[in-house]
Amino acid sequence: MAFKIDKKQYVDYIVYSVTPIKSGYGFRVKLIFDDESETIQQRSGFKTKTLAKKERETTIAQLFNKTYIVYPNVKVEDFYEYWLEEYKKPDLKYGSYMAYRNAIYNYIIPIIGGYKMATLNKGHIQKLYNKVAQQYQSVARLVKTIMNCSLGYAKDKGVVSVNAATDVNLPKCVKPKEYRKIVIDKSKTLSIRQCIELIKASKETPIYMQILFAILTGMRTSEVLGIKYTDFDYTNRKLYIQRQLGVDPNKPEEETVGRRSTQEIDTKTPSGNRCVGITDILFEEILNARNEYSLNKEKYGKDFNDEQFVICSKKGKPRCRTSHNKYWKKLKKDLNLPDIKFHDLRHTYGTLLLKANFNLKAISELLGHASEIITYDVYIDKDEIVYDCLDVLDDYIDSIVEKEYEYGHIFDYTNEEEQYSYAVEMYMDTIIDREYQYGYVFNYADIDLESHFSPLLKEDFA
Repeated sequence: MAFKIDKKQYVDYIVYSVTPIKSGYGFRVKLIFDDESETIQQRSGFKTKTLAKKERETTIAQLFNKTYIVYPNVKVEDFYEYWLEEYKKPDLKYGSYMAYRNAIYNYIIPIIGGYKMATLNKGHIQKLYNKVAQQYQSVARLVKTIMNCSLGYAKDKGVVSVNAATDVNLPKCVKPKEYRKIVIDKSKTLSIRQCIELIKASKETPIYMQILFAILTGMRTSEVLGIKYTDFDYTNRKLYIQRQLGVDPNKPEEETVGRRSTQEIDTKTPSGNRCVGITDILFEEILNARNEYSLNKEKYGKDFNDEQFVICSKKGKPRCRTSHNKYWKKLKKDLNLPDIKFHDLRHTYGTLLLKANFNLKAISELLGHASEIITYDVYIDKDEIVYDCLDVLDDYIDSIVEKEYEYGHIFDYTNEEEQYSYAVEMYMDTIIDREYQYGYVFNYADIDLESHFSPLLKEDFA
């Protein structure tokens, strides 16, 4: 790496008088750092003494205002390599790091990498934005974020005197993206009927548990892969999500041989650490999987990887995020499902919550979002979203999945009258006089169940 920023900050300085230097005039600047070390820089090449004096006065003003460029000869290419690898990388998840790396090495450096950082101006930044926007709008947005952030850092460290990216906008062809907004496309989600068919068909595949967790909890794929049996509160039927599996870009590859893509890393955001409830069907399958895990542990002995992962091979090794691809493609084809991504099962969960009249704040918390605005192309009128009802969907799904209940009744989801009456019964048991996590008791006894619940059922079972 050709360039490295010294983390020291200058706390004092001395600017010496103008003197003849070689064939012209110049002066020297002594910088005194916070660790009491010193360095001397020479400013020369001025043809007359008057020009040198004017530059000396400008330098004194810059030193006083903390806009003095400590590193005047740094190239853009060298700076961005340092900024990404040494400064930014430790705070980035693998996916974000790769996106930043792509933007810097494939766009920023090829376009403006030959300039010196000290000479960058708004014209250079605008030229960069225009060229990138001609290819990819999403990359242009990321490049703008990188330039604003990196040049702010460069100014703070004395690499540039001003942040040239300030007030430089993307060209008009780049449509503005609403802040932290997630749009759920109904065409890329499944109906209740399709969810049931998928769950049943996946029963004999290695990705059965992954599908259950995705549909019934809305977890991210990497979060599902990171679930351990020690994360469950079996008494209260709760799952505490506190990790995901993926790549830690800050760990050298030689330290992660065989586990490069299945390292335990933090959740995507702090709000990703959350607690979700477990439905009856999911709870039973967790117990079944735990029993199979114990049998395999006994069978393979020393060869068994006992890290308590729920999603694992017969020998206990965790699965990578692409392990489901082959089985997922086959299930979609066999069931004639829409050509959606596995991640869209998470969107399906969010959509079903909206259709079951969940509060948007509750949905954000269940999905592990910090403050996203979730929209649904059918429910434009947000007045249709009512009070929190955090257990309704779980009981609703439990009520329509073919299952033997405690009093011996096997629910037939193909019988509309039977499933409707039973679902309403389960719904009533769930919502009447229940105390919810937000600290209030809401009485739903007066709700018109026929008008509130029937449309949801009719749509999926008509």
